[in-house]
Amino acid sequence: MTIYRHTKQELIDLVRQIPEEEFQTAFRFLEFLASLPGEPPLTDEEKAESSENWQAILRGEGIPWEEVREELADE
Repeated sequence: MTIYRHTKQELIDLVRQIPEEEFQTAFRFLEFLASLPGEPPLTDEEKAESSENWQAILRGEGIPWEEVREELADE
């Protein structure tokens, strides 16, 4: 499931604020973003695994950030 933080209308409103001299740059950037491959939808198995993992985190079974940071620093 994708969670959008902004609405399409907010994006349209923002585009309307772009100065005319920046149209070409904005167009190229938006064209680039539109060409990026999207994320494939999650399978039922992936959704179940994600839900299980979130439940474990909510129960306090996650790995403390300090431990993760140390592991990453060692790599």
